[in-house]
Amino acid sequence: MKKLKINPRPALIVSLPVPIDALEQLQQIAKARELGLHSLLKLYIGEGLRNDLPLVKKQRQLY
Repeated sequence: MKKLKINPRPALIVSLPVPIDALEQLQQIAKARELGLHSLLKLYIGEGLRNDLPLVKKQRQLY
């Protein structure tokens, strides 16, 4: 497993509605992984960005 690089960066607070059942599932996952809910959400966002950004960059090169 790769070691996480923690670099403090400027941030904005975002508010969004999350279905109650999805939030409950996220809380269960966070607890099982011994993480706070915010940490789990940041982890998921970071993983999604790492997966999707190369695809976006590749698409830009095609045009």
